[in-house]
Amino acid sequence: RDAMLASAFGCRDAMLASSFGRRDAMFASSFGRRDAMLASAFGCRDATLASSFGCRDAMFASAREFNSQFTIHNSQFIMSDPRIDQYISKAQPFAQPILKKLREIIRKAHPGITETIKWGAPAFEYKGQICIIAGFKQHCVLAFSKGELLDDPHGYLHSIKADGGPAMGQLGRIESMKDIPSVKILTGFIRQAVQLNEAGIKVPKKKPAAEKDAAVPEILEKALLKNKKAKAVFDAFSPSCKREYTQWIADAKTEPTREKRTAQAVAWMAEGKKRNWKYEKC
Repeated sequence: RDAMLASAFGCRDAMLASSFGRRDAMFASSFGRRDAMLASAFGCRDATLASSFGCRDAMFASAREFNSQFTIHNSQFIMSDPRIDQYISKAQPFAQPILKKLREIIRKAHPGITETIKWGAPAFEYKGQICIIAGFKQHCVLAFSKGELLDDPHGYLHSIKADGGPAMGQLGRIESMKDIPSVKILTGFIRQAVQLNEAGIKVPKKKPAAEKDAAVPEILEKALLKNKKAKAVFDAFSPSCKREYTQWIADAKTEPTREKRTAQAVAWMAEGKKRNWKYEKC
């Protein structure tokens, strides 16, 4: 049997074939005695990798083909968005280290957090949005999507509405590294946000403010006093319906036009019609 293999592969390969068998001998011919052993263990594809990286690296070589797109953290792969790298590189010089630090803390807080760009700024998500960071000319911000639901016993977070809108974020103006809360505090907020998303808890929708009655122009008010039917209809209108009439009359640029519109409005209201009754579906 070995003689037949010797004829096929040569004396050197025949000796290997005798040791490893016909299949392994084919690998041995390609990779040498050491690689043949790896080929037997990992198969032809892995043996090629083993030859390049060694036995240990061969097991991870296929994963390393894509490793340039990932950062290893806690034995898991976290995707990095190159758009955020570009965003930070274009930020003001003072803002770059701040944004890098915030990004680092957020990513390390939970291995499942991913990053993307939303509304033109870096956004971080885990089963929903967690927060966004942004850099401006003189300050940076961090805004939590569910900031009002986070437990903040030490008063680090502020009301976005009270501090000037989303441009301020819950942490206020971050103008230097000193303005960033400690890693422990910030990590705690992020993990709370993760737990809220995992539990499917949403920020309660605020009830819309009740509509206020529009100011009635004096000319319309006097005209309605002379027509009780029109006044009763006007008084029963919703604030938005009233506003359609009052705004129409108030927008008149000349007194004759204002008088004409007032007369028309009273006539329509006496018939129970709204300002835009012509466009209503029957």
